[in-house]
Amino acid sequence: MMKFKKKLLSLIMSFMILIVSVLPFTALTVFAFDSIQILDSSSNVVLEVPVDTVNVTEPLKQSLQFCALNASPQNVLTIKMPAGEYVITKTNTATSNTVLDLTNGTIIRNDCPGRGNIINSPSGYYGYDGLYNFTLRGGELSYTDNNVNESTLSRIAHANGVRFENVKFTDGFISHFVEVAGSTNVVFDGCVFDGFTGDLSTSSCEAIQIDILEEDEHFSGFPFYDGTMNNGVTVENCVFNNLVSGVGTKSMFHGYYQNNITIRNNTFSNLTGCAIFCTAYVNTDIYGNTITNCGEGINYFMMRPDSRLRSVCDFDALGSVNKDCKTRIFNNNISVNSTIDVSTASAIYIFGNNVTSAKKKKYDSYAKVANYAVNKISVYSNTITTTGHGIRMYDTVNSKIHNNTVSSTRTNGGYGVYLANSSNSNDIYSNTISQFSNSVLIASSSAKNKITNNTVSSAGNSGIVVNTGCNNNLISSNIISNSEKNGILIGKCSGTNIQRNNIVSSGADGIHVNSKANVSAITSNTLNDSGKYAIYFEKDAIGNVYLNNYKNCSARYGYSKGEKKDYKFANLAVPAVKPIKKSGTTVTLSWKKVGGASVYYVYRSTSKKGTYSYVGSTKKTSFKNSKLKKGKKYYYKVSAVKVGNGVKARSNLSSYRGIKI
Repeated sequence: MMKFKKKLLSLIMSFMILIVSVLPFTALTVFAFDSIQILDSSSNVVLEVPVDTVNVTEPLKQSLQFCALNASPQNVLTIKMPAGEYVITKTNTATSNTVLDLTNGTIIRNDCPGRGNIINSPSGYYGYDGLYNFTLRGGELSYTDNNVNESTLSRIAHANGVRFENVKFTDGFISHFVEVAGSTNVVFDGCVFDGFTGDLSTSSCEAIQIDILEEDEHFSGFPFYDGTMNNGVTVENCVFNNLVSGVGTKSMFHGYYQNNITIRNNTFSNLTGCAIFCTAYVNTDIYGNTITNCGEGINYFMMRPDSRLRSVCDFDALGSVNKDCKTRIFNNNISVNSTIDVSTASAIYIFGNNVTSAKKKKYDSYAKVANYAVNKISVYSNTITTTGHGIRMYDTVNSKIHNNTVSSTRTNGGYGVYLANSSNSNDIYSNTISQFSNSVLIASSSAKNKITNNTVSSAGNSGIVVNTGCNNNLISSNIISNSEKNGILIGKCSGTNIQRNNIVSSGADGIHVNSKANVSAITSNTLNDSGKYAIYFEKDAIGNVYLNNYKNCSARYGYSKGEKKDYKFANLAVPAVKPIKKSGTTVTLSWKKVGGASVYYVYRSTSKKGTYSYVGSTKKTSFKNSKLKKGKKYYYKVSAVKVGNGVKARSNLSSYRGIKI
């Protein structure tokens, strides 16, 4: 008798849904035991759908179908689920202008066969036209104990205006909790993602995957595959705990980008992999996040390091390679440790890749031949502790890394700030970096970088290192202390300018210049208490040394290997130039002899405060300059120089002397 009553009630409810869908929409109250309530925008109950089993698939489907027929932007409907624990055995389709409210204490577990989901957006749409103005609020989404199908709980594509508010996602199995692709204005606010089962060392699943619409490998079942990218995804105030990865993307199309991504004020803890993983993101802000005990903190890639098929996917249209990332990573607190998933922990890993024909053949990828450099990214005001590297940069250009506090939790960790693979024209300034093997390392053809105003301490090797082949870098106004070996180490490169640094308590040399290096200038530095030499040039290294301040060096100012004894880089006196004499279009300069000088350099300009260019040298205390133009005024300055084994220790330029021809 009871079964007959339930069947009759179900038939009546189905009939009522049909009647309501064709009649003028008015408030309606239906009395039932446990039921799903549908409320209008004024919180009136317009329909109740009975729930008389733990399987809520059909009642939820009926509720969503009712909303599909009756909800509108002017009258957003709310599906309010009853308290309790339920299962879904077939994927339900979300509807526009709808709120699915689980705040009564609703738990829904995925028990779909195969790789079905709890709730998805509809498929068969272009652009952002599939689903709009849908909110999932509160409750918990999870899996049944026997669901090991690597299924996602929710998938959203071709959508506009989808929100997940205060939803708890638990106990994933080698899959993402939520996938989002080809959508705009998607927000995750106050959600919790907790627990992952399966082999943590072989999976790289992000709890929230910000994905691409690619049929074969990444987002099957959601046509149309029209190249629509996510534009406007916000993840804020969420908690990610006991997972592999937190939020992000590990796949891309050539020249197409995830745009306007904001990841802020989230907490990531106990992740074996990466907290935030960005592949081909532009116009992105990542800030205010706390990352604790994770394998990696933030990865930001314009091209994947391996360029595998699963990473760089095929798309018929030809995109344009980005030249301006317009991305900021700031005010994050990051603590990373090596895990079973990550052998060398990196707090912030920035990666561009110049894909050449040779690389393309090697990786057999869909990546086009192009330079996918990370261009114009700002990383600032982050607090980092790591067992591995602090901030790693590959093929990163025109970017700013500043005001970060970066420290290693090991006695001799990795690299504090690492520039490699032609990372050019970057500003690294006002950072505090301590206890790494090398605090700042410039490597593999990285050029024209400025390393300025940093505080560097307790390097297990050297404080600031410029490797072979890295030309025209500036190292200026840094405080470098307690390096076990050298304060600054320069490899075989040219154009390095080392100026106004304060180098204290180096175990070996304050500044060490390797063989065949050509240093533009070592000037105005303070070198204090070096274990060996204040400045050391290996054999065949050359450079200009002047106006440095030596303290507690026990007369070991410097050494040029190949000399018979220490070559002291004492500052030479400035030449006192006498009034200039002229004869026709020839002028003669003269000055008093400077003790220790072996040669004098003469510089000329056509204005008092202009640029003075080198015009010649002499071992005498006078110099003639001929073939000048009549009626023109010339200005001269002179520097005293001691040359030894290619190293030029010179005085400052003299005061100018001028004369009109």
